[in-house]
Amino acid sequence: FGGMFPGQSSGEAGTTSSDNSDSTNSAGDSNRPSRDNMQMPGGSCGENVFWNFDKETGVLTISGTGTMDHFYDQKQPWEQYNDRITKVVIEEGVTSLGAYALFENNAMQRLKLPASLSSICENSLPTIGALISIDVDLDNGQYCSDDGVLYTKDKQALMKYPTGKALQEYAVPDSVNVVALYAFAGCKGLGKLVFEGKAPYIDDTAFVDAVLTICYPADNPTWTSDVLQNYGGTI
Repeated sequence: FGGMFPGQSSGEAGTTSSDNSDSTNSAGDSNRPSRDNMQMPGGSCGENVFWNFDKETGVLTISGTGTMDHFYDQKQPWEQYNDRITKVVIEEGVTSLGAYALFENNAMQRLKLPASLSSICENSLPTIGALISIDVDLDNGQYCSDDGVLYTKDKQALMKYPTGKALQEYAVPDSVNVVALYAFAGCKGLGKLVFEGKAPYIDDTAFVDAVLTICYPADNPTWTSDVLQNYGGTI
């Protein structure tokens, strides 16, 4: 990954003498970036899925075709760069985001998902950190993004509210009937969460380490005492 510095052609020495040519080429070689410096760190993260990290821009790119590996019992291959990765781009052709793939990417601010992505595995996204926006290709058939918040395409499940997104208030559409695993975990910049419809299924981890006020329709009988619990946060 990353281009190599091109070598000189045989005609680049011009009409200089052989002594001067040797001297010129030697000096030029000493000023060239090394092969190691010209390469971006990268490798495989699936049978036909690959990664590379641009140290200058802070962008981690996942490319290729098919499914990404899971990382239950192994570290992500880009682990050493987690504190420098500010944006992750999953390119078209990749069909899944592996379990725990970005769980420790707490410096990531933006995540871009392609139309081809059909599966986001458990614990694949960070529960703390700087994430402010998740952008989904409009042609994706499984997921969508609304103001940087990740939903299933039909908006029946709220998958992930970006942990670093700071709003005074966010309204959950009345179409939502599931608030997924770690959906609002770690959210401390969101002031108020307003549910506009009936009580959804709320995963036990949905509000872990979150600090926010939740509002719901008082006249809606689905908001029972069983629903009104803290789910691990300060609600």
